[in-house]
Amino acid sequence: MKRQRSIAGLIMPLFMITFAIIYWQANRSVPAQDMRMVTPLMLVLVALGLLQILRWIRGRDHDGGEDLTWSTVRKPLYLIASSFVLLFGASYDFPIAAGVFLALALPLLGMHRPLVVIGVAAIFPLFVFAAFVSLGVPLISFWLVL
Repeated sequence: MKRQRSIAGLIMPLFMITFAIIYWQANRSVPAQDMRMVTPLMLVLVALGLLQILRWIRGRDHDGGEDLTWSTVRKPLYLIASSFVLLFGASYDFPIAAGVFLALALPLLGMHRPLVVIGVAAIFPLFVFAAFVSLGVPLISFWLVL
């Protein structure tokens, strides 16, 4: 009996690859030395997306063959939409864009404790911002200066 594959299984890997390409394109004017940490991460993101697509093609990522309905794609599409906040907002203010992204994404990924969501969304972007700025990555923040 042939297994059915749901097209919903392609949404996230295709988005991962698209995100990496858009991010790469948006930062093409950034000097290579400033992208030394980001370039390998983008390559890994593309590789993982391609691996997931390959697994889907080979039938190894069988998800029960659910039909493509609003309920099967709602969370992935909301997650993709929330990532646009980070993708396009980071060039204006990285900590705020990352915090908004986390506040939107964590409930979609199953974290429903408000204090945890607020805490992670408020504190984690600050640590990421400080870490990247200390490595010389030129992130922007109009209110936070390190």
